[in-house]
Amino acid sequence: MLLRRGVCRPSQREAQDAEMLRELAREAVEVLKHCPAPDTFLGRKTQEPFPKETREQRRPQLNLRALS
Repeated sequence: MLLRRGVCRPSQREAQDAEMLRELAREAVEVLKHCPAPDTFLGRKTQEPFPKETREQRRPQLNLRALS
């Protein structure tokens, strides 16, 4: 409800909604405190190629055409 220019008082429903959102935000903060930090990929060596495998180390390839 607009009382005068720039001043607004929330209705009872709006106040309840705001309190519910504050409670959800508090719960989210608590959950995030127990989660590990997000992975930023810093320090990973993804630019380096995988090491070469020898034929003995490779797994045999499954021939799907032979199964059908």
